Amino acid sequence: MKEEAESDRIKLSASESMEAYRAGKGTYLGHSVGNKVVWRPDLYAQQISEARASRYEYYANMSGPVNIEAIDVDSAVTAQGNLTGGDLKNLSTYADYLRNEVAAATQVKPDATTFTGAWGKNVTHDVNEYVGWLMQAVQQKS
Repeated sequence: MKEEAESDRIKLSASESMEAYRAGKGTYLGHSVGNKVVWRPDLYAQQISEARASRYEYYANMSGPVNIEAIDVDSAVTAQGNLTGGDLKNLSTYADYLRNEVAAATQVKPDATTFTGAWGKNVTHDVNEYVGWLMQAVQQKS
């Protein structure tokens, strides 16, 4: 059980980092020349474009069907609480990550993409329903 919780924490953290990268947060904006940073908007735009494209390329290069499985809602809430000391607002980043991954996979493989999310014994294949469950769980914990 402890190993499962640690695995969920790692998955959640990795998905939040990937979503931040693909949303253009934390990208390279410039370079140093002497003691001065020279901003390069062209590099910023290029990196955001590459980051967003990487989501689609991943699924385009995948053989076979795409199965996206979300962390159980209760486990996701617990993992987020452990990562942030109880602050659950970053679960919206996980929700964005899931929505964007499902959208990218569906665009590339419309007939071969499946999403599965659960909250206890309730299971859904609708990412929006799962995200609703996440937000409901956050409200219940607040």
